[in-house]
Amino acid sequence: MTHEQSVRLPRRRSSCWRPQLAGDEAVLTSLLIVVERGPAPDAEPVSRSVSGPVSFALMSRATGWFVLVIAVLLAAGCAARAPQPAKAVTASAPTAAPSRTSSPTPGPTPEPVMTSGPDKDVTVPPSRPAALEGPATVENAALVAKYVVQLLPYVMASGDTAQWEDLSGPDCTFCASARDLAAEVATKGERIIGGAIDVGLGHASAAEDGVFAASVDFVEHPSRRLAADGSVLKDDPDATAMRAHIDLRWSAGAWVVQGVWTD
Repeated sequence: MTHEQSVRLPRRRSSCWRPQLAGDEAVLTSLLIVVERGPAPDAEPVSRSVSGPVSFALMSRATGWFVLVIAVLLAAGCAARAPQPAKAVTASAPTAAPSRTSSPTPGPTPEPVMTSGPDKDVTVPPSRPAALEGPATVENAALVAKYVVQLLPYVMASGDTAQWEDLSGPDCTFCASARDLAAEVATKGERIIGGAIDVGLGHASAAEDGVFAASVDFVEHPSRRLAADGSVLKDDPDATAMRAHIDLRWSAGAWVVQGVWTD
């Protein structure tokens, strides 16, 4: 297998689709594989770059909870069918850096900045943004997406999946995989040290019928997963910068996560 290979994404796929590498078995660890959503049915096939060689086993090159959850999905060989939003009209969330040449425009009190730093206690839940209560706007969709990203390390470290499940849609395989992994960690008496997330820029675009596509840049800080006896099961010594893509739907007065993937 060469150092750089290409995964070709089909026009359509079933709910259980395993990517195929040219000339080899599907040995994947890249964050560039789309897990929750493929291209629209009328889109031309595209290629994704996959760096190798690394196996499914805990992803030695890429790190973090998002990567581990995706690894579980890929190892299972399944990826859910996610909704295909209509052509979106992009609108920036109010998290972009202010202009150097002008003063910030006065406005309502902003949402708390959900940043943490490497020493953040991830067993403390992140603050719930007012955007969770609506209305269904691109600004609120971006804030809810940031909250989802910030919530994942808390779920993994605490085993408390109540808020995560409240947001999870029935077809979100990433959501279900994260919930199951958190339950496994808690059941085995394992502990998570570190893994806090700093969120950065985010934006969302509106489609039809209350569907929004959001993306969030974030940095996940180093973490360790310890067994009940204190031995190290997984050590991620480096901070990792990623971008999460989150499909959201506003339905019956609440936000629902329909899919999550990263690049």
